[in-house]
Parts: sequence; C-alpha cells; structure tokens
Amino acid sequence: MSMIAFLLIILTLLGLGYQIVKKLRQMRRRQQIEFEGYCLLVKIKKADEQQEYPTGIFQQGEQEWEWQIPFSMQTLSTPVRGYVVVNQQKVSSFYQ
Repeated sequence: MSMIAFLLIILTLLGLGYQIVKKLRQMRRRQQIEFEGYCLLVKIKKADEQQEYPTGIFQQGEQEWEWQIPFSMQTLSTPVRGYVVVNQQKVSSFYQ
C-alpha cells in the first residue's frame, strides 16, 4: 500500500512541476510581445532586391507601424482588419 501512495506522490509532484514550467514559459513569451491587438493592414510591400523580406503597413487609429510579415501574408488583399501579434518587429500571427 505504501508503494502506491509513494507513486501517487511522485506523479503529483511531476504534474505540478510540469504545470509550473508551462506557466513560466507562457509568462516569458508574454514579455516578448511588442504589440497585440486589432489593426488594419493597409498596404503590403513585397520582398525585392532592396528589401529581403515583405513588410506590411498596419494602422490603428492615428498610429501607423511597418512590420515584417510572413511570406504567406503577401497574398492578402488590402485593406484587411485583423488581430495581430508582433514579436521583435515581426508579425507572428494575424487573425482575420
């Protein structure tokens, strides 16, 4: 009987440790986010010789930003409104 209790305690501690590590990773990821919110994607500048990656011009009210976008976003027709998450001047996700 004591062996089963010992295994349950070990499993509980492992589960608790896993949850703590998971929460710490989420908090660290949250700190890296530069911008998160709804924006209007106004214009897309495609990659060329001068610019090695595509960028998008985003607006929110009177504010305007230019961030690097993934190549898959080049096919979007502008203007389009969506929820954007930006990390290190790069769009990590964009939901319409």
